Amino acid sequence: MQTISQKNTLQLFESIKRELFLQFPLTEWTIKPGDFLWTKHKTKYGMARFNGDIFINRAFISSTAWQLLDATIRHELAHLYIGLAAGHNADFQATAQLFKSCFKSVPRAEIKQFQEQISYRYKLYAICENGDSILLKKTHRKHAKYTQYKARFFYKLSINGQKIKRFNYIDIC
Repeated sequence: MQTISQKNTLQLFESIKRELFLQFPLTEWTIKPGDFLWTKHKTKYGMARFNGDIFINRAFISSTAWQLLDATIRHELAHLYIGLAAGHNADFQATAQLFKSCFKSVPRAEIKQFQEQISYRYKLYAICENGDSILLKKTHRKHAKYTQYKARFFYKLSINGQKIKRFNYIDIC
């Protein structure tokens, strides 16, 4: 499968715009699509701005995450069509569905490819009562639900039947 490049991403973006403009005339759009730009955001596939610019994450480049890229472009264009003030409300969800932005059908392997391109700051480990240390995920910041976790008598999280005693962040950088 062909890898994603800047050039073929722009071609896909223009192709999706043409397709959508045939179904949804530009006069109906709340925000007219502007420039196609790149971002290195640590947690987002893409972003839309009030001026119509759409940013797509550089982490797509050199991957083969075509379905994820397609869904992302359609998702960001749906934001422009319905208006950014809608956020991810029901109207936006209906528009995203009309625009065929379906993240649920994206293969897990594509999401993993994208995530491997992101530089995370921490690894989060669960420390079990039996002493096992299990890597849960990589993350950009520490979250209170893990740093302030207190195993209680009636409430303890578990992984594969092992009770979690505490969580530990390890700095990757």
